[in-house]
Amino acid sequence: FSLPHYLPKGTYIHSSENLENTKEIAPDWYDSAWFGTFFQNENGWAYHLKFGWIYPVIENKKNIWFWHAQLGWVWAAYESFPDQYLWSQNSQDWLLWVNDTPATIRFYDYSISDWLSSP
Repeated sequence: FSLPHYLPKGTYIHSSENLENTKEIAPDWYDSAWFGTFFQNENGWAYHLKFGWIYPVIENKKNIWFWHAQLGWVWAAYESFPDQYLWSQNSQDWLLWVNDTPATIRFYDYSISDWLSSP
């Protein structure tokens, strides 16, 4: 896996228009059948209900890279995201994400066989 290099700096791609099975549920709020619910800001940033603020870069309708403050760049795919797996560019391995409560999210990093500490 590698970060998308084809996207010129500052180019904005609206997530809601480029992710499969995504519909607007309120002004600037979208629900993707596989990626979940998010708010899409016009400057490219998005607020995802599970991950908080992210910077998404759409690879195609079933793949998305996004930057996350704790994780750096991670890759989500239509096939693995519903099972709560993300690919980490930093660790070059899979992360498992778990929501213990609506306000918390934890990440298990398979490269170190341990849970990542919260920021």
